[in-house]
Amino acid sequence: MDQQTIEAYATRAQELAAQYEGFVPDKLYACIVKWFVPQGQTADIGCGSGRDAAWLSAQGWPTKAFDASAAMITAARQAHPGLDIALDALPELRTIGDRTFDNILCSAVLMHLPSQELPFALKNLLRIMKPGGRLIASVRASLAPTTREGDGRLYSVIDEQQFPALLQSSGGTLLDVEHQADPVRPEVTWMTFVVSRGG
Repeated sequence: MDQQTIEAYATRAQELAAQYEGFVPDKLYACIVKWFVPQGQTADIGCGSGRDAAWLSAQGWPTKAFDASAAMITAARQAHPGLDIALDALPELRTIGDRTFDNILCSAVLMHLPSQELPFALKNLLRIMKPGGRLIASVRASLAPTTREGDGRLYSVIDEQQFPALLQSSGGTLLDVEHQADPVRPEVTWMTFVVSRGG
C-alpha cells in the first residue's frame, strides 16, 4: 500500500471513519447479496471504519476484516467492538493463507496502490480466495487533474478495458461491472468489478 496514503488515513482516521459510518452503500450491498457465496467465509480487505465488515457479519457472512492503517483499525474497533480485525495490506496480504475465503470485499482500496502494484495485488486477492469464490472490488473511476488528493491519498487510474486481462493473468474471470455515481460528489463516479476464481 502507498505509504503516503497510509499516513493520510492515520492523520484523519476519526474524521474519515465518521464520514464512512454516516453513509450506507446500498448499491454495493445489493451487489454483495447478488454475487457472494451464501454464508461463505468472507474477508473485507481495506475495511476502513469497519462499516461493511459489520454489515456482512450481521447478514450471516462470517467476516474477518483487514486494514493497512493501525489508526483506522482503532477507529473500527471503537465503532464496532465485536469486529474480527487485523493489520494487513495489499499488495502482499502476508498474514493470509492460500484459499482461505469464499468471498472477498475490496471496496475503495485498489486505487490507493501504485499502478505497478495492481497485478501483484490481484494475484494475492485471488490467492486467498477458494475456487468458486467471489471478489467484489470497487474503485473510483473518474479522472482528476492529479493522482494525489489534497491530504496526500493516492488515487491511481484503473483502466476498465485493461482490468479483465489483468484478472485473467492472475487466474480470475470478470463476471460483471457496475457503474455508480457518487451520492455526494457529482464529479465522482465508481466502478464495481465482480470476479470469480476457477479451480
